[in-house]
Amino acid sequence: MFRFELYRVSTLLLGLCMLGAGPAHAQAARQAALADVGRTATPAEIKAWDIDVRPDFKGLPKGQGSVRQGEVLWEAQCASCHGSFAESSEVFTPIAGGTTAQDIKNGRVDGLMPGANQPNRTTLMKVATLSTLWDYINRAMPWNAPKTLTADEVYAVTAYILNLGNV
Repeated sequence: MFRFELYRVSTLLLGLCMLGAGPAHAQAARQAALADVGRTATPAEIKAWDIDVRPDFKGLPKGQGSVRQGEVLWEAQCASCHGSFAESSEVFTPIAGGTTAQDIKNGRVDGLMPGANQPNRTTLMKVATLSTLWDYINRAMPWNAPKTLTADEVYAVTAYILNLGNV
């Protein structure tokens, strides 16, 4: 009986080792096949994409912009998709609206609460922080030419949107 148990345990251990060797061998083969693909990013490439902005506003570049400057930029680069007053278009939902001074004071939008009679959810209702709004505009707008706005232009457009939302 003892020999049978020893044989069974040995066979089980050998089987487990073989199972582990298969995936390890496949992983090594995959790594070898891809060894010459790609390269390490240069510091300049990393810096160009290291543009994250945190909720505490760390990562925001220096800059400034006014509501008036934002309105001029909006009409030139944003209104064709989002409407002159961020009211929406056939494609995009409204950006401003649906928030109240009480929502801003409370830090939550009552129009998003269950049972609220809010016809559309706007961007300002859904965005978690102002830094998120700034970051999205900086990375993705205008849609046909993302990352082409300067920091000052992003601040100006953000100011215009906040003004439209009475923030």
